[in-house]
Amino acid sequence: MRLQLFLGLVAIAVGWIIYKCRQSRITPIHVLNPAYDYIVVGSGSAGAVLANRLSKDPSNSVLLLEAGRECPSLADVPVAPAFLLQTESDWSYKTEPQHACCSIFKDKVIQCMINPL
Repeated sequence: MRLQLFLGLVAIAVGWIIYKCRQSRITPIHVLNPAYDYIVVGSGSAGAVLANRLSKDPSNSVLLLEAGRECPSLADVPVAPAFLLQTESDWSYKTEPQHACCSIFKDKVIQCMINPL
């Protein structure tokens, strides 16, 4: 019991530190340029690489867009994203029923934590 309490407090402390470190990642709208040479929509693995390569040329102005808002600090703490399921931080994606597996899940459907932040 004491170990669980200690680990919970450590997770909260780590989350708070990450939150404080990430507070200023969103660029205010008045700082954005009125025009860009390239606009990359989606900062997944391909979008991030593409934006990085385009921005290597200092004459290019690149805007990288991603859906959602700032990620809650709890999402960076291992195992903690499970607590964000079915909240505003989750798009509530679910798998199709899995007939050959997932028998412990209701209707053999898995809820996927897809963070729109």
